[in-house]
Order: sequence, then structure tokens, then C-alpha cells
Amino acid sequence: MSALPVSLDDFDPLVELAGMWTAEFADRYLPIDGAHPARYEAINGRLVMSPREGSANSWAAKRLAIGLDAAATAAGHALYPALNVIFTPDTWIGPDLVVLRQPVSRMTWVPAEHVLMRSSSSRRRLGAATA
Repeated sequence: MSALPVSLDDFDPLVELAGMWTAEFADRYLPIDGAHPARYEAINGRLVMSPREGSANSWAAKRLAIGLDAAATAAGHALYPALNVIFTPDTWIGPDLVVLRQPVSRMTWVPAEHVLMRSSSSRRRLGAATA
């Protein structure tokens, strides 16, 4: 017996693409219509959706950005809030704060080797994925 085809109306990318999430799929299917605003990350092809950090973390990220921006710029680096940092095609995170080795333009997926420093809120979900 063969599986019934899934109609586009019934297609759920969280279910249908479980374990297969890549940056290419993210470009196509995210954000998910009807879902609450969320941070989207993928670990080994599994999509992780989580709410943005709370007000304390947001305030701390802002203060850190204010304190680091001038020094980062003076050193030729660039500070960005909330970038997509990609480690492999199926593993990416969305830190709240990222310092890149140099400024970038028009990049949706920033390769991890461009990152000098990032906030650590995503690290607890990454585990050994980036070790």
C-alpha cells in the first residue's frame, strides 16, 4: 500500500521536513504562517522554534551592544543584532547579538567563520553541534 499524497493545504513544514531543515528550506518556508513570532534555529536538520528572550536578556543585549559598538567598529569589526549564523547547511542559530570580523552586506546566512563573538542564548540548544 502506498502513502497518500499530501495536498498543499495539509502540508506542515514542521512535520514534513523534520530532520531535513536546511537554510534553503528556511528561506522557502519561514516564517510559518499563523505561528506566533519566534526565533527559528535548526540543529542537525531539526527546526527549533522558541520565543524571543525575555526583557532582562533583551536589556542586557542592548547594554552590551552599546558598550561594544565603538570598540568593535574601531577595530574594523561590525556588531549586529539577531543574525542567522550558519554552521552547516542544516545547523544554524539566531543569536541576539553578533560581532563579525568585518561588516557584511545583504547576507541572510552568515557563515560561522565570520563570527568573532555571539551571545550565548542559543548555545545551550546547540550542545556538541558546533564543538
